[in-house]
Amino acid sequence: MWSPAHLDGCDLVILRQVAGVFGWRFQVVDSGYLSHDGEVLTFCSEKSPAREFTETEQARLLPVSPENRIAQCIGFRLFMIE
Repeated sequence: MWSPAHLDGCDLVILRQVAGVFGWRFQVVDSGYLSHDGEVLTFCSEKSPAREFTETEQARLLPVSPENRIAQCIGFRLFMIE
């Protein structure tokens, strides 16, 4: 699992997998960045108010890598599938 201090400042996209005409695709639910104040890890986004990012959510984070084929992840460091 990721340490909250290491996640401070990382940008994140939250995705949902949906069925499409040509198979499964991904839809962006929200995007923003993570902020750690030394005690609480917070998810900050333009679409929704800042909220605490739970340990369960931290465990579901995945790094975006060159092998990643999800177009919606381009430009982000981390992603999570809802």
